[in-house]
Amino acid sequence: MKQVSIQDLSDAFLERLRPLLPSSFAAVFSVSEDEQTLIQIAGLNTAHEAGHAWPLQHGVMATALATSDPLLIHELPADRYHPALPPALQSLLVVPLHSIERLFGFAVVGHDEAQLYTASDLKLFVALASQFASVIQFLDGQQPALAPEWSREAEILRGIARRAAVIRQLDLLLEGVLKDVAMYMGADVAVAWLPDQAGTMLVPSPASFVNNIDLIPMSYSVEAETIVATVYRIGATFLTEDFHLDDRVIGDPAEQALGTRSVIILPVL
Repeated sequence: MKQVSIQDLSDAFLERLRPLLPSSFAAVFSVSEDEQTLIQIAGLNTAHEAGHAWPLQHGVMATALATSDPLLIHELPADRYHPALPPALQSLLVVPLHSIERLFGFAVVGHDEAQLYTASDLKLFVALASQFASVIQFLDGQQPALAPEWSREAEILRGIARRAAVIRQLDLLLEGVLKDVAMYMGADVAVAWLPDQAGTMLVPSPASFVNNIDLIPMSYSVEAETIVATVYRIGATFLTEDFHLDDRVIGDPAEQALGTRSVIILPVL
């Protein structure tokens, strides 16, 4: 496991970085060359010294979730944007302001179209929705010379903000719609929505509809308007039934508001 201390980074690098970060960002991390170690470069409100390292699962490049205090870790293009970065540090990560000292034992989530979301992610997206808006304003407000270097990051954040907006719409619809679904399908089902615009968003129903079953990582394939999915939790595996959109379950207003094309019905075993 590689260890990199703050002394390994130039003062010029940090001075250049700090003014460009929104005030809502509190710490800067990087990933080791082998993508196995998360290294803290600089930070505020954190109990760890700069250079503290955590082991990572392979593939962390965009998002990570702490077990008890979810954090969004945002990738910056280190190779283009920060030439002072030592060779061992290939990808710079910026963490929004949270309890960073609790960042340990977290689960790594994939990048962009491969990303899978769980119930814990919903809390993250909703909680950070206002931060996303301020970050996007910050990125869009940079001088034109910086725009190409921030365009990819701004687009990622815009995409997450759009998904957060979908969740807020769902919050307004879940209670009534899911009660109708439960009455139609029976009491022994759990319901999750997949907005097709997001393509990778899993929105589980409230615990009362799933008998307090936690939906942990989900994998799925899409065939036309049918979702086939396997949901895993400790001690049990649930295989969904194929289910097509039905006006008796979801009316046109909900469909228009959410862009929903598929419903996942999970039998409760």
